Amino acid sequence: MTTCARSLGRGDLGWAGLIGEFDGLRKYRATGDAGDVASENIVIREKRREDRARRSGVGFARWTWQDAFHAQGLIQVLSAAGLERSPSPPWGRDIGAP
Repeated sequence: MTTCARSLGRGDLGWAGLIGEFDGLRKYRATGDAGDVASENIVIREKRREDRARRSGVGFARWTWQDAFHAQGLIQVLSAAGLERSPSPPWGRDIGAP
């Protein structure tokens, strides 16, 4: 990802070959973090950035609070983007375990 950092900007999270973006959705509202920027301009800017990432060959995964609060949703998003689950998570437990 460092080879494309200039053209892609900064992602929220990253793994080898995959950029992870957490979207709280607030940034898409003109009354939220965006200030006075029109929502459609924010969406267009994000879409173009994601398109650049995909053209570079780097995978891209987006998730929201709803996905993050429901482990299976986040696992599905990351798996669909090509991230393989680790057999032994570094924090000592598997969030997808019952």
